[in-house]
Amino acid sequence: MKSKMIMMITVAIICILLTSIMFVQFKTIDVVKKSGLGNSENELRAELTDKTTVNNELEATLEDEKKQLEKYNNDIEDDNASVDVLNEDLSKLELQLGLTNVEGPRNYTYYRR
Repeated sequence: MKSKMIMMITVAIICILLTSIMFVQFKTIDVVKKSGLGNSENELRAELTDKTTVNNELEATLEDEKKQLEKYNNDIEDDNASVDVLNEDLSKLELQLGLTNVEGPRNYTYYRR
């Protein structure tokens, strides 16, 4: 009789303990959902795709810069060619920076607010 009572008390304590752990787990999941810490798989995949695209663009830019450097190194032997290449790059950069006067088509319209 005494052993049955001890076994029932042990089972009751284990049940109470497991129930408490279960409620703590539910509360933790709720807190994580509310805080936004748990990114979904789709969000992570989208972010990975974006980062991969940026990485590919940067690799392409790096390759272009390497080709430009190789061109400079090849042209450095011929002073006239290197000066021409540098002048060409200078004029491109001045155009991009807005230091060169340019004209566009004359069929534009200004809108006033």
